[in-house]
Amino acid sequence: MSTNTRSFFKDLGGFLMSKYFYIALIKIAGLVFLLGGGFFMLLSYITDHGSSKTLPNYIDQHIEKVEEAADNEGFDITIVDSVHIVGKSGGLVLTQLPKPGSEVKESRTVYVTVSKYRPDQIKLASLPLLYGREFASTQKYLKQSFFIESEVIGYQFDEGPENHILAAIYKNDTIDNQRMRKNDTFIEKGTKIHFILSKSTDERVKIPKLVCATYDAALFMLSSSMLSPGSIIPDETVTNKNVAYVYKQSPEYENGKTLLRGETVTLYLTQNLPDNCDSN
Repeated sequence: MSTNTRSFFKDLGGFLMSKYFYIALIKIAGLVFLLGGGFFMLLSYITDHGSSKTLPNYIDQHIEKVEEAADNEGFDITIVDSVHIVGKSGGLVLTQLPKPGSEVKESRTVYVTVSKYRPDQIKLASLPLLYGREFASTQKYLKQSFFIESEVIGYQFDEGPENHILAAIYKNDTIDNQRMRKNDTFIEKGTKIHFILSKSTDERVKIPKLVCATYDAALFMLSSSMLSPGSIIPDETVTNKNVAYVYKQSPEYENGKTLLRGETVTLYLTQNLPDNCDSN
């Protein structure tokens, strides 16, 4: 080893053992600490690192108010889906994610589902054939798969098995029976389809005489005879249906003429007692 090399290592060792080295080392460590602390403080300020807020409960509130409130709190609202709920007004928040009460950072996006203003519509063509199906299973299927209610409004004699669908009626219009099917009809979710079902026993009742009776009295006589009112057709004079009079019925009354129980009779109304009726 040369004389210069030995001299360099001797001087370096002396410096490392001196107080000046330790003072320099302390200054460097302090500088590193200050710079590191400043960097993390700046990072926290820029990213809001460590700051959080409790997410409010937006469920059952209208989306417009929710968006306004969320904006004031520093949150973003994103609608991910809309669903029709029977009995629910449109525009209400149904679900939110993250859940209410969650601790989240400002500017967090909250994903919500809202209720629709109008119900979903289902085309009859999307439903199975209704005519000829067993009612109980069809009722369950319509409820579970399409949220459609079912109601039996009458029975008719049929040679096939009992309680099978002979006609489906929606909003007073027959949409499915043995002769036709209105596949272009739109049915709203949550509404009701009425059904006429088959009955194997031929139970017949006499047609009551309804002409000259008041509307209320005619309804009572039909009910007593286990028949149902069909179409109600008032003339231009009718202002109060309840106290109007029947001037015509279909089928007409004939002594001994009968109908199946549950069948309908069409009533024609006029406001005043017809001329051919006994006012007594």
